[in-house]
Amino acid sequence: MTSEIKIEIKEIYEFLPPLSFRTGDIWSCLPTFGSLRKDLTSGIVLTPACDLANNKCESITYLPILTIAEYCSHPTFFSEISTSVSDLFNRPEFQNYIFPTKRFQLPNKSNLQYIINEIKGNKIKIKEREQILEKLNAITHYIEIIEKGEIAPISVVESIFRQKFSKLLTSIITNSYKNDIHFLPADNKPNSSSLLKEHSVALFRYPMSIPIGILELAQISESTTWKTISQAYFKEFPSLVHFLDYPIKFLSLKNDFLADLISRYISMYIRLGSRDFTESTIQEFSNQIKEQV
Repeated sequence: MTSEIKIEIKEIYEFLPPLSFRTGDIWSCLPTFGSLRKDLTSGIVLTPACDLANNKCESITYLPILTIAEYCSHPTFFSEISTSVSDLFNRPEFQNYIFPTKRFQLPNKSNLQYIINEIKGNKIKIKEREQILEKLNAITHYIEIIEKGEIAPISVVESIFRQKFSKLLTSIITNSYKNDIHFLPADNKPNSSSLLKEHSVALFRYPMSIPIGILELAQISESTTWKTISQAYFKEFPSLVHFLDYPIKFLSLKNDFLADLISRYISMYIRLGSRDFTESTIQEFSNQIKEQV
């Protein structure tokens, strides 16, 4: 649901957070341990406030943050590309050219190119010929960018979904897209002091933990002394090898915005759920209901 009252960025973030560790702190240059197509990321602290305040924990857990462009190039978004192709191949004209794709894998580029050549050679008679070719070429271009290990520009992603892309972005911004990401707006600070330069999302399925002692070291260090200090503590904190740059805390998520993130994160993990019914079972139950007097 949208609000008629504009929310100011200063209502979302605290720009001068204290040195003490708190839930909702946002740090830069935290390690991704090879799981996010980049070595370092910003991250938001998830560890409960009571544990941090009372020294009950020796580690700190954070959710990695990706810009929207990075998210749209990450495997968690590949399901959208896969669905886009599947929806296209469900048309009668493509009934002999369906190439199944796993949900979080990209379609095979060679198969897409084969379809493109079939359409160009008029072997597939199809309405909206040019629009379909544009879509297939856009998906192929996207795959080529991903295969190079690069981030697909938003314009490339938009060319795949066209008018549906605005709706997709709206659902991401309003946290109604998926239950495993949370939108974080750009902090609108000058580049030299900005931690979230672009609109981003926190990833719920990629929580990471590091020794809290490493961040304590960071708070008594400076960018010029970080390398020397971190090398001196490698034996105590071996995971320092993953800290390729000086981590800094610039921001903290405030009040109800933090509560919303935490509640959504918890709700994703505490749901018990059950296995889904098969399509045939659903149809069977549906028919039984219809037959009831």
